[in-house]
Formats: sequence, C-alpha cells, structure tokens
Amino acid sequence: MLGRRGNIIVLLASGALLSAGAFSLFRGGVAPVVQAEVSRPVPAPVSSPGEAPRPPAMQDPGPTRKDQVDAVSARWMQEAQALSQEEEAKRRELLDVDPTLPLEAQQGVFLDRLSRIAGVDPRKTEAQLVRSQATELFLRLEPVQAHLVGMQVEERRVALADIRRRMGYSEEQVARKAAEDVYKDARWEKGHAYMKAREALLSRLGQAGSLDAELGSLREQYFGHEALTLAREEAAGFFRFQRRRVYGRN
Repeated sequence: MLGRRGNIIVLLASGALLSAGAFSLFRGGVAPVVQAEVSRPVPAPVSSPGEAPRPPAMQDPGPTRKDQVDAVSARWMQEAQALSQEEEAKRRELLDVDPTLPLEAQQGVFLDRLSRIAGVDPRKTEAQLVRSQATELFLRLEPVQAHLVGMQVEERRVALADIRRRMGYSEEQVARKAAEDVYKDARWEKGHAYMKAREALLSRLGQAGSLDAELGSLREQYFGHEALTLAREEAAGFFRFQRRRVYGRN
C-alpha cells in the first residue's frame, strides 16, 4: 500500500493523480464489452385475396456495432476528461502554498492537504517512502525555496532540520541529512568559485590555442578526478553549477 501511496505523491507533482480506484476509468478496471443486439426477423405482410403479393417491410437495422462502440468510446472520453480535470484541480490545490505564510505554517497546510487529497501522512512511522517523496515535493515549492534562499547558512540548516522533523524523520535521519547539506553547500561554493575563475580565464585567453589546456588544468584544480566528467558535460553544453539550487535537494 505504501508503494502505491508513494507513487501518488510523485504523480501529484507531475499532474497525474492516480488515487485508489482512479487508475481505471471503468468500474472494476475492465472496459465494458459492447453487446450487439440480435435482430429479430420481421414477418412478411399478408396479402388479401386477389392482391398482388406485398413486398416485405424494410427492417430497421438499429444501431450497428460500430455505432455502439463509438457511443461507449465517447462516454469513456468524457469520463477521462472529467477525471483529468479533477486531478489537475487537486494537484493545484496541493501545490498552491501561500507565499506570505511562515515556513512552518506552509508545511502544516501542505501536510493537511496531502492527507485530505491523497490520503497519505508522511509523519506515520511506517511511511518511509511517502516521507521522502513528500519532503522532496515540499522543498521544491517556490514559496518554500523563497524562504530558504533568504536565510543565512546556519539559519537555513536549522530550518531544513525542522522541516524534516515535522515530516517524521528521526533525529538520526535529521543528522544524516544535515551532513549531506553541509557537503552540498561546500560543492556549490566550490562550483561557483570555479565558474568565476572559468569566466576570467575565457576573458583573458579568448580563443587562444592554449585555452583548452588551461581549462583542463582549472577543472583538475577544483575537481580532481571529476575533471574529465565536467569536461564532457561542458562540451555538451551542460554546466552543472549554472543550474537552479534547490536547498535541501541538490
């Protein structure tokens, strides 16, 4: 059950809520089978004595199998559209957090809505998978990141620890995540310093023949054995330290 509930959170974030019973658009999970109606023969009209035989009456064929399939398909599409609209409304409600609220209040609203809309509570002891995904989803919210971006380093670390506690993390897990935050902060600080040095090198050397060698040395200076990986990324146009920083996530 937790696996399904964990998936609910991911699907909510991507705009495709699959709550219990909503996975199938048909009750019982099976598409209705169209039963073709059996036509009954129409008796030929009886002619009066001396009259010429009357031609048999035209039989009304009724709806064809194709007509019936089309009707079922139309109903199915209407149900699918209604379900999609309902899912989108729920997703928007879950992710629409008031940016003027304090961080703790934002999390309270988020958890209440998650419980009501998706029927999950990450604070429960057995909800480990749900807890991780709910925390990730909450930290990705723009109003939440706006709070975290505006904090000093130590203040932000305290805030992240409090967020995880309110999500149901144990103190051991909170401490482990805090250590990861320290490591990530150091990586980003080094990455920003590298990008600044890289820009200075490009400005100084331009398109000189020695540029590639100088860039290679600079990458090794900052990243050691990872330098080759960064070189490949940059050759493909990807600069990892130009990405958006999501505090508590990357």
